[in-house]
Amino acid sequence: MLKKLFKYEWKSVSTLLLIVHGALLVYALIGRIGYQIYFSKFLSDSSNTVMGMTTMFYVVVYVFEIMAVLLMTMLYLAIHIQKSFFSDEGYLTHTLPVSPTQLLLSKIFIYWVWTILDLIFVAASIAILLVNKETWPAIVYGFREMWHTLTSLSGLSDILNNIVYLLSLCIEFFIFSTGLLIFAVCLGSQFKTHKVMGSVLSFFGIIILCNIVDLIITSITLPGGFGTVMMITRAGERVTNYSYIIETLWYLAAGIFFFFGSRYILSKRLNLE
Repeated sequence: MLKKLFKYEWKSVSTLLLIVHGALLVYALIGRIGYQIYFSKFLSDSSNTVMGMTTMFYVVVYVFEIMAVLLMTMLYLAIHIQKSFFSDEGYLTHTLPVSPTQLLLSKIFIYWVWTILDLIFVAASIAILLVNKETWPAIVYGFREMWHTLTSLSGLSDILNNIVYLLSLCIEFFIFSTGLLIFAVCLGSQFKTHKVMGSVLSFFGIIILCNIVDLIITSITLPGGFGTVMMITRAGERVTNYSYIIETLWYLAAGIFFFFGSRYILSKRLNLE
């Protein structure tokens, strides 16, 4: 049943998102064509200034378009969750022979997939715009340096710190951030009126609360006072930053709380349990 829910969710949200992300690729392709024209030998010197200003305008619009696509994905999926759970459409959801856990997991999987697709589409658009025979050596060099840095780790502290860093990124993205968004939508649905505004207020209110908790954890556990860094140095030796580990555990616990809190609200709202 979870697989069927995922297929239904994918069909219901992906058409518009594919069009928007496709437009980003088309815009990048237009920029690539303009780039080729700009550096074409057929341009006169007098036109270089105009093309330079046009290129600058294009880059500004391109950056804002990337930000808009990323923001739209999050907002569109959040609105879809709110409608499918807590609007008239929710009554149809109520008739499905599925559990609240399955309903939540289907939404979470779709959110994960489209957030990853966001990154893929953005990376593809940047590649379309910038990758050519002039920039390719620099790109290859950058990846080689990155790989060299990863493979040159030595010592338990270095390895542990990097494992914790990567693990924390996964936890913050896949568990904390996704759980926060869905929980804010579910919490906002408890408002008698202005449910969308309630979701927005819940979202930012929870973020403020989490930042306060994060600041308290950092100030208590990190030697030297406030601030979050990946590693600290003592007597010239790199050692594990246990403050960062505790923060990661805090994000994990908060994400789990968000999931079960959303499950409780959904169960109560739809009377599925």
